[in-house]
Amino acid sequence: MNPTSELAAGRLAVSSAAGEGRPDHPVRSPAARFGRNPALFLAAAIVCYVTQTLALLIWFQPDKSSPIWLPGGLLLAALMLRPRRDWLALVAGTILGGWIGLLPLGRPFGYALAGYVLICPVIVMVARALTPARLALFASGRAFARFFLLAVVALPAYSGLVTAGILHMAGKRPSILTAWLSVAPSHAMSFLLVTPLALTLAGYRRPPHRSVQSIAVEASLLAIAILTVSVGLWSVVPNAPTTLPLLLFAPLPVLLLAALRFGALGSTVGLLLVATPAAALSVYQGSPFDGGQTNVHLMQIWLLSVGLLVYVLAILSDQQRRAQDDLAASQVRIHHLATRLLQEQETERARIARELHDGVNQHLALLAIQASRFTGAGAGEVGMADFRSLIATTSEEVRRLSHNLHPAIIEHTGLVPALQSLVDDVARAWTGKIHFVCDVASGRPDYATSLCLYRVAQEGLGNAVRHARAHAIVVRLTRSATSYQLSIKDDGEGFNLNAIGTAPGLGLISMQERVRLANGTLTIRTGLGEGTELWIEMPATA
Repeated sequence: MNPTSELAAGRLAVSSAAGEGRPDHPVRSPAARFGRNPALFLAAAIVCYVTQTLALLIWFQPDKSSPIWLPGGLLLAALMLRPRRDWLALVAGTILGGWIGLLPLGRPFGYALAGYVLICPVIVMVARALTPARLALFASGRAFARFFLLAVVALPAYSGLVTAGILHMAGKRPSILTAWLSVAPSHAMSFLLVTPLALTLAGYRRPPHRSVQSIAVEASLLAIAILTVSVGLWSVVPNAPTTLPLLLFAPLPVLLLAALRFGALGSTVGLLLVATPAAALSVYQGSPFDGGQTNVHLMQIWLLSVGLLVYVLAILSDQQRRAQDDLAASQVRIHHLATRLLQEQETERARIARELHDGVNQHLALLAIQASRFTGAGAGEVGMADFRSLIATTSEEVRRLSHNLHPAIIEHTGLVPALQSLVDDVARAWTGKIHFVCDVASGRPDYATSLCLYRVAQEGLGNAVRHARAHAIVVRLTRSATSYQLSIKDDGEGFNLNAIGTAPGLGLISMQERVRLANGTLTIRTGLGEGTELWIEMPATA
């Protein structure tokens, strides 16, 4: 691709930090970079002119001051959203548009231009400081505190002082301090409302579990509620010292709900919906605040305080939501890990079982055959008979171990014969009575469900035989329309289930985890001297 086409596509990259530049990609000067963005410069000038004109419509009402300085908040947001190569065009357009918008102030015209020239570079400095943490500004308490101190406190204090000094020198205000107390809050309002609104809108991502329709409906209802509470009460309820707390705090519950439901974006939009009627009513009707020019100051301070509270709540809500999402993701990962662990365990058991059956057991069988050739009369024959018997016993033990490690009977004949074989093995090795009842008329569970039920039965019978001191055990397998049920009930000593709730044994943990990973349920019914029943229910997938 040649440099001309790259320039037209806006993808020409310059690495000024490393000082690298190929001959066909020279480093551009600020004037050259500015020339690449005439549209951006023009757009910034138009936006700043329009917003400055809107501010003037309120500013020059008798005994009033502008509730909000829109160009400052928009410029800070644009600088933080655009790459630095576009900053010069943005700043230049803002200065030009703002100056043209302030021309109605009259002579001397240079004062308006001087104000923008002195304020915009400081906005650039604040943008440079905040841009690296832009994505975390309304997600981290530390980042938001930095934003609030720099953009809502320090920057308005400076810009308000510059504007107050210019107004005083132009003869528009008799006192710099009085003008600063009037102007600085309006600048702070812009950086608290306009800048976060632009940043959160640019970075908003719809939650994957929520549809566009549900979000739109809920947002519309919240917006209607905010406007109804604020405009309705402020317009209808008379302004008096007894009703002022009601008027001030009436919108707060709905704002908090918006912050909880939509995070930082809900906070910014909600505050804007409250600030707009509050500013208009304060300027033109003196409600919900009263007292001449003081009503605007009270409105600004109130909105700044409420805004800080709502943003903090939104940040805490977002942090809790992210923590819940991370916890859910961790649980999913643990679930997958546990599933893979059990699968690998079964695979390893199958491998060991095959080696025992095909390797060791075959060798023992050959030994038994070889031993039968050396039989003779007398004591020697008796000794060889004992030798053959020992080999046969060893071979049977290896077969039992192989069967326990990997019950191949499940694959070949299904769950019911496998459970019957397990019960028969326990009956041969145990002195108590054990009975297997199968009420499954038809159907056969899939291999995963069968293996889970078999392993739980294996563990449950082992616990009953070894620890319960039971005399009788009943194993019952049933099926309903949607699930299989396995019951293992003994008449042993039982135990206090609450006593082991915080530190269950490994066997119990193994059974619970197996059943949970297979989307089943395990219920333990027991008590001291009452025996124990394990009730397992698994979905019937086949």
